[in-house]
Amino acid sequence: MSFRRACPLVVAFSLVALGVVYLRTEQSRSAAEALKLEAEWIELRRERWTLQARAARLRTPERIHECVQTFEVDLSPPSTERLWTESLNDPFYGSSFYSP
Repeated sequence: MSFRRACPLVVAFSLVALGVVYLRTEQSRSAAEALKLEAEWIELRRERWTLQARAARLRTPERIHECVQTFEVDLSPPSTERLWTESLNDPFYGSSFYSP
C-alpha cells in the first residue's frame, strides 16, 4: 500500500475516532444531566407531598375551629331572610343582568 493511499485512510479513521469520542462524551454528559434532573424531580415530589400533608393538617375540623376562634370570625349559616333582604336592596336582582 502506498503512502498516497494510506494517508487519506489514516485521516478518515482519525476523524471517525474523534467523532466516536465526541459522541461518547455527549452521551455521558447527557446521562449525568438526566440523573441530576431525576434527583431534582424526586426532591420536588417530596416537597409537594410535604406541602400536601401540611395543607391537609390545616384543613382538619379542629384546626379550622382554632382559626375561627383565633380570628374571632362570626360564622353563621345563611338564612332565607338575609337573602330576601339582600335581593330587595339589589337593583340588578331579577333583571337580565343575572340571566345567562
